[in-house]
Amino acid sequence: MAQVKELIQQHIGSAPVLKALIQKMGCIPIIDRNLPVDPRRVGPTHGEAVAGMVACLLQGICALYRMEQFAVEEPVLRTLFPHYDAKAWHDDRLGDTLDAIWEFGPGALQGAVTAHLLQVFNIRVDQIHYDTTSFKVFGRYETSDETAAAQETGKGGPPGEPATARPPVRLVPGHSKDHRPDLNQVKGSLAVSADGGVPLLWEAQDGNRADVSTYVEYWLKVQAVVGRTDFLFIGDCKLAAHDNLIAIIQHQGRFLAPLPGYAGLQRQLEEWVLTNTVEDLLPWREASGKAGWYRGFCRPYALVDGEGRQYPCTVHLVFNPRLRSEKHASLERRLQKTQAFLEGLPKRLGKRALKSREAMEQALEAILKRYHTRDFLTYRLVPITTMRKQYRGRGRPGADASYAEVAQVQWTLEWQWCPEAIENAKWLGGYFPLITNDPTLTTARALHIYKEQYHPEQRFKWLKGAGILAPVLLKKPHRIEAFFLVVGLVLQLLTLVEREVARRLTASGKPLIGLKPNRLPDYRPKTEALLHVFRHVTVTQVVLAEHPAEIVMSPLNLLQTRVLQLLGLEESIYTLEYLSRPPEELDSS
Repeated sequence: MAQVKELIQQHIGSAPVLKALIQKMGCIPIIDRNLPVDPRRVGPTHGEAVAGMVACLLQGICALYRMEQFAVEEPVLRTLFPHYDAKAWHDDRLGDTLDAIWEFGPGALQGAVTAHLLQVFNIRVDQIHYDTTSFKVFGRYETSDETAAAQETGKGGPPGEPATARPPVRLVPGHSKDHRPDLNQVKGSLAVSADGGVPLLWEAQDGNRADVSTYVEYWLKVQAVVGRTDFLFIGDCKLAAHDNLIAIIQHQGRFLAPLPGYAGLQRQLEEWVLTNTVEDLLPWREASGKAGWYRGFCRPYALVDGEGRQYPCTVHLVFNPRLRSEKHASLERRLQKTQAFLEGLPKRLGKRALKSREAMEQALEAILKRYHTRDFLTYRLVPITTMRKQYRGRGRPGADASYAEVAQVQWTLEWQWCPEAIENAKWLGGYFPLITNDPTLTTARALHIYKEQYHPEQRFKWLKGAGILAPVLLKKPHRIEAFFLVVGLVLQLLTLVEREVARRLTASGKPLIGLKPNRLPDYRPKTEALLHVFRHVTVTQVVLAEHPAEIVMSPLNLLQTRVLQLLGLEESIYTLEYLSRPPEELDSS
């Protein structure tokens, strides 16, 4: 029996799975076709560099300067690209790839990848959800002026692109969804399919850009990617801005969005609800599994453009019992705070800053605006004039002192609640209106579709929880904009894995056992948990004393084999032959 001289063990984990998934997405050849490599470039192509960044982001490596060291310590990049050593992944080469992406256009490049994924994975795009978020940035970043100056002197910026042709994204303060208005930020716009929540487009926007101005632009981009206009576009209340809806209708599109709370719309809503007599019961199941009921009805509505043309729409008014309870509690708190302020105000009238009627009215209107209770009470300021004697002269008054009568004004506040307005507000509290131009949607169907608006919000939650874009570890704005393409590919890979696995589990009727504690069943496992299953897979090199070294891979267990089946991958990806083949050979085979 041969004597074992040394055992060299290396963990490969989920690296073969990532290699197969990236190869299945086809992003490497698509990027390489659109971003030709300079003949003088040595090392990974632009497509391979992007795939390497995607793999590192999935492993929690968010800083590009750490990729070279990561390639030394971990087998992921060696498994994906066995023909490159660790030095090929230095940050200068990765920065060149981001420059090339920005010069070509991150949105156009992601559109090409998305069009390929729609065909390969047969993703339905009849419903598309859209939302935006913001990411705070720390430190000092290059401004557009600095980038332009660097391009003119040849010291920075993307090559071959004039600074004035397409300015990079602006990192400036804006409405912060991270509740940090003191910091600069960059915004992200995301459109996903209702079929699995697969991201279709993900782009960076200026930090101070208003959300309402992005909807039509993104609708046109999505239309160009999916090649159709009849998809249902779902967004929040900013989508329901009049100009946005008119533009989508004129492009033969469909939409579904909640109406914003404008004063005119609120009066129309109040009229509809108070005059309605019949409502449909809408069954609904909460995330906890508890069954419940909504109520709802619909009313015709017309949008009018600038030339007087009318476009028929439908407003579905849905009553949510939980929303009603929350709004009732909120209204009671606001009324109590308003009452406490009004009861303490008379002591302050006529003193300091509240000496004039104008100052008093401004203070009253400010507090009513703050608590949103102006419609629920009436008030009036009542002056009370009293006459008093005032000594005229110097020193102490004597026997023949003269006095003059002076009028003194004291202010009192009279106010009372408007019970009818309060009752109407409580009655309307549980209703929220959804507007659509699709006449085939029932109220129940419109509610069901809008409830799926959580898809982009889930992607935002993962991004901010994983720390990929918090903070943004790049200095140049155009590279940040290009880096959003890489992040978009990460999101696509994550959601495609979850979609394919959930689809196969549902079709088989058998849940996946072994991911959750206590062997709890799982019909929708997360990508991170699926990849974690392979964490103990190793390759062992057995060095013998008198014979050639042998390489042995640890066998897969039943759970790992089941996960590969759910992913649609062959067990052969965990063979030495597969791991030693570069991606171009896999694509050709």
